[in-house]
Amino acid sequence: MSPADRTTRPRPQHLLGLSEAEYLVLWGVALHEAGHAVVAVSTGRRFEYVTIRAVEGIGAGHCVLAPLQDFLHVPGRAAVYLKEDIRKQVVCVLAGDAAGTFFGYVHRDAGPLACRQ
Repeated sequence: MSPADRTTRPRPQHLLGLSEAEYLVLWGVALHEAGHAVVAVSTGRRFEYVTIRAVEGIGAGHCVLAPLQDFLHVPGRAAVYLKEDIRKQVVCVLAGDAAGTFFGYVHRDAGPLACRQ
């Protein structure tokens, strides 16, 4: 199965003012950010919001995950996180590139750590 067979993109005619190339960039950003959000929900994490926009011809997006909960809540001490919460955080971060790659869209200029979680 080719990446193109895995998704059906709506045609860009309804998105006035976007070229096909700009549209494809935004579609790739949407898949990437959706990957973060879907995995966050499926692992029991929460996210605050997702944005997808074009900035000077470049697609940009953010999936802002809710902060990890400090397990001990001790003022003046370093935060203590559960190992499982950290694992879920890492999986959520990696899910953006995984979703884009699965659907055939590769984010060329940034890796999963470039996303602002």
